[in-house]
Amino acid sequence: MAQVEGKTQPVELTQQEARRHVIALAWPAVVEQLLVTLFGMIDMMMVGSVGPQAIAAVGLTNQPIFLALAAFQALNVGTTA
Repeated sequence: MAQVEGKTQPVELTQQEARRHVIALAWPAVVEQLLVTLFGMIDMMMVGSVGPQAIAAVGLTNQPIFLALAAFQALNVGTTA
């Protein structure tokens, strides 16, 4: 709300300003998700030569990690928005 002569008026956000604010809020989460995905891919590449059991183990452990990160990111967004 902007103050004009003692009265409050709603601030008009242009579409470009709103887009800029959304990008400023979203880019850390996007970078984090990319890094987590890269981490899982590197794990798979490292154990790929060991055997199918190792690949299955990495795949099984990556899924709960992704779920936990999604839950924490939802809490983070909910508390900062």
